[in-house]
Amino acid sequence: MNHKQKLGYMALGAGILALGIIIGQFVTPDIEAQSNGVFDKITCREIEVIDKDGKTGITLTTHERGGLFVLSGKAGSVDIGTTVRGGVVSVSGKEGGSARMMTYKHGGRVEVYGKDGGWTEMGTDGFGEQHVYVSGKNGGRVDIDTDEHGGHVQVYGKSLFDSRIAGMGIAEQSGEVPSLIRATNR
Repeated sequence: MNHKQKLGYMALGAGILALGIIIGQFVTPDIEAQSNGVFDKITCREIEVIDKDGKTGITLTTHERGGLFVLSGKAGSVDIGTTVRGGVVSVSGKEGGSARMMTYKHGGRVEVYGKDGGWTEMGTDGFGEQHVYVSGKNGGRVDIDTDEHGGHVQVYGKSLFDSRIAGMGIAEQSGEVPSLIRATNR
């Protein structure tokens, strides 16, 4: 191939390239949303963000009850999602301990679990009854509840059902609503 032929092929290639650019300007729709980095809408079933080692740090997905957003790291994780009853936020530490806040049709509750086994729960059923339960790792427990008559406090030893140590509250008996204070020494 001589020099004239090489120049002819180069001119032909340049002409095809110029023609492609010109046609592209008039035929291809504008892609302005991508040019400035802002997308109006992205449709997908799951988004996963990984770190340089390939470990998942963020997941955004859907399931049969709604959506789930998960943040994962070396120290723990946070989950925000929907359940059959409502919404839930869960926080977990890698070394132990967790907390969960959830809603359901008539109320909601917060639960906190210690690494050592103790736990606390606070909630409402949505019908005017609230409760706070605190349990130690060795089994001692305090319950505070309210109902339509007022409220009561129960204190338990290591065995929840065998050793109610003290209780006070208001309870309905034979249509009357007397106050009640009770202490046992078992």
